[in-house]
Amino acid sequence: MLEGELTLSVYGKGHVVQVGDAVVRGADRPQGHADRGDVPLRFHDGGHRTAGDA
Repeated sequence: MLEGELTLSVYGKGHVVQVGDAVVRGADRPQGHADRGDVPLRFHDGGHRTAGDA
């Protein structure tokens, strides 16, 4: 997280991610995200890897 506050939803449960936090999540799960903070959201998405990736 670079700026703002991210609400990450996995299986319908919300998790608040704040500046300085990092998240590792499986791409095979139902998920979504929302910017519900007071300032614009900026984050880095490191991409997705699968079991076959080197």
